[in-house]
Amino acid sequence: MTHTPEPWRLCDGRIIQTSHITRDVWEIPHQEGDLERIVACVNALSGLNPAGVKGLVEAAENALNEFEERFELTSPTTNPGIKYTANELRTAIANLKGTQ
Repeated sequence: MTHTPEPWRLCDGRIIQTSHITRDVWEIPHQEGDLERIVACVNALSGLNPAGVKGLVEAAENALNEFEERFELTSPTTNPGIKYTANELRTAIANLKGTQ
């Protein structure tokens, strides 16, 4: 599937593509915040398969659950690398879900 190349940005209530030239991508009726979200999503997923994001989040959640089940993450004797990785997963998941 092809699409208008990134990066996109907002200009006067319109989504535009900026590379060598500036051109309108489209102008659509919208609620406040919709256009910003569209542009942020398109730019964040540049070079990625959007269909793979849900699976990646599920895999990260499963990995975090495994860490929490297998290791006592609050124990001072737990390997610091394990604690760090679990915390990174927790933070990444929270950021993706907008809960942090």
